[in-house]
Amino acid sequence: MATKNYEIIKIRNGIARQLRDTRISAHLSLAQVEKLSGIPANIIDLLEVGIKPVDLGHLHQLAKAYGKAVKITLI
Repeated sequence: MATKNYEIIKIRNGIARQLRDTRISAHLSLAQVEKLSGIPANIIDLLEVGIKPVDLGHLHQLAKAYGKAVKITLI
């Protein structure tokens, strides 16, 4: 069970890093993304550091705010 939890945390942290990197690449502040996405800045921050798991609704809203699409691939 510990291995599964580690894998989930690793995936969550990877998504969090991608979200933060995408925001920074777009030259957007948390406050700007809050206005564009409707997600409170404190929640975006929690998503970007991996504390809060990203749900598909938030992922879709953030991708839209960044002018990006979401692509999920199962490998």
